[in-house]
Amino acid sequence: MHSDLKEALIKTFDGRVAFHKIERELYSSDIGYLPAVAKMQIKSLPDAVVQPKSVGELQELFELATKYSIPLVPRGAGTTGYGGVIPTKGEIGYWVGCNASFNQETRNLPVNSIRILNKAGIEPAYLAQDEWCCGGGVYSAGCINEIEDTFKHNMEEFHKRGIKTLITSCGSCFYYLGYLYPILAQQYGVEYNIKVRHITDFIDELIRQDKIKLKFPLKFSVTYHDPCHVSCAGGVIDAPRHILAAVPRLEVVEMPHHGADTLCCGRHTSRYPKYGNAVITRRLNEAFDTNIPAMVTGCPTCETNFRNALQFSPRSLEIFDITDIVAESMGLPTLVGARIKKIIKGQVEAGEKPEPTKVFLSEEELAKENNLFRPHNETYGKLHARKGSIKTISETLGESTDNTSVPKSC
Repeated sequence: MHSDLKEALIKTFDGRVAFHKIERELYSSDIGYLPAVAKMQIKSLPDAVVQPKSVGELQELFELATKYSIPLVPRGAGTTGYGGVIPTKGEIGYWVGCNASFNQETRNLPVNSIRILNKAGIEPAYLAQDEWCCGGGVYSAGCINEIEDTFKHNMEEFHKRGIKTLITSCGSCFYYLGYLYPILAQQYGVEYNIKVRHITDFIDELIRQDKIKLKFPLKFSVTYHDPCHVSCAGGVIDAPRHILAAVPRLEVVEMPHHGADTLCCGRHTSRYPKYGNAVITRRLNEAFDTNIPAMVTGCPTCETNFRNALQFSPRSLEIFDITDIVAESMGLPTLVGARIKKIIKGQVEAGEKPEPTKVFLSEEELAKENNLFRPHNETYGKLHARKGSIKTISETLGESTDNTSVPKSC
């Protein structure tokens, strides 16, 4: 791509233009299943992915494309190559959360979740750019007054869309939306009539109702990490184990501390690096002692913290979300399929052939997946302006002093 064009795109569209390979791959074709013969026809990636938000910006994009003689391939916002538009209203909604929307490494959670729900015939409503942070981070930092606007905005969006059941893959969002929001609703005089459910609880119900089938075997061993907000606070302990038990040939090895007795992932590593690092190390050591190749969890924050901590560990461990396992066993395309297949291949005994997990979707099944979710980074556009001054968790772990001061934002 011409350097002048790249600069012009960044200047015009700011956080709504992406050059990262992952983004370009996702938008080069539909994320859904493509036959091998079709994949052979895709020989190149777009140079950039642009998300204009107005007719004026669209006109500017056309002018740039004409000036630099480059082709434009339109792809509707929130749509797949099959043309389906994500619903914005409905009694069942899906809440993405900041982590999966803002973190490339955990975007598999919402992608998997929507695929699984669509397969069960459920097309949840999506808040898109109107989904603000749940406010949990602000609340836990002690900034009580600052959460009012966020809370009222989100509740207004739920009511406007007619959402009665809200599903989320994020442990923290599950806790704050389901347990803090009712308290805030009473405090601010706002009607609270929604039921918040963690994705594991909902998937367990779908399996029991025979609405989805986990039929493809995954022959390897995992241990399950219970996120604090989901298990200790939310009481969702049995559901993830029912799910893993339903996967053919998957072996689950429990760590000493599990269920309601789980150990924390060390969530507040950025605020309390010494303590957080010790908590993570203790939890990872329990996982290492099980001698299994992978840990499964049900929270993007836990997954992120473990990945960051493993950068400093001499031992290796794969981290998966439970929806990765479910989607693979259902035969749905996933963003971690290659990693799972590598583990399976490594655990196959001598002389035994690995059982392939074939991805096969009929035309009718493909039609049900038209509403594949794509996180919208522009929802959190304001964070882009600040990210240069925010230290990463990895950098913070190297600090020696815990931060106990009150945040200046309060």
